[in-house]
Amino acid sequence: MRRQAAACDGVSWLDGIAEKLPLPDHCADGVVCTLAAHHFKSLSYAAAEMNRVCPKGPLVFFTLDPRVGDDPWFANYFPEIREKDYFLFPPLSAFAEIVGSVTGRSAEIYEFVLPADLTDRFMYAPWNRPDVYLDPIFRANTSGFAGAEPSVVERGLVALRKDLETGVWDERNGHLRSRSTFDAGFRFVAFRGNH
Repeated sequence: MRRQAAACDGVSWLDGIAEKLPLPDHCADGVVCTLAAHHFKSLSYAAAEMNRVCPKGPLVFFTLDPRVGDDPWFANYFPEIREKDYFLFPPLSAFAEIVGSVTGRSAEIYEFVLPADLTDRFMYAPWNRPDVYLDPIFRANTSGFAGAEPSVVERGLVALRKDLETGVWDERNGHLRSRSTFDAGFRFVAFRGNH
């Protein structure tokens, strides 16, 4: 990802891991973690580090809980990838408890429904544009696909391509193309600073 990042005035890139941030104590006014907590080796250690560098400002996580929201059609084609989400992403209550117990902060949870015109390219972003999943570049840049067995991905792609060509996908899910939003279970989990 660092190789893909473009140089930007006023932005410095640091090498590090969430469980040992290369930053001094009390140096940040806020922390934002976007769809990354499921990659941490330890959410507890990462939260402690965030709290160390930002003891007074907010800690905000953008995450997913596959147990909430609408059931995505995605699971019909890639059930193993969807099932892995249940392992990678803890329930919101557990997530809030882990971070809260380490930081001494209370969680506030905010729903984030995915808009129809979402330009971000994370795995569930094209919920109403199934043809995007056929793009190998899109799949290569999502951890869910990148970490899946190639045979699992190929089996799902064959079925999805067939259903798109025959109109079966639209018979079952075409109503999504006209919806303005979809609740896939994404949430902001915010922890206010300690004053």
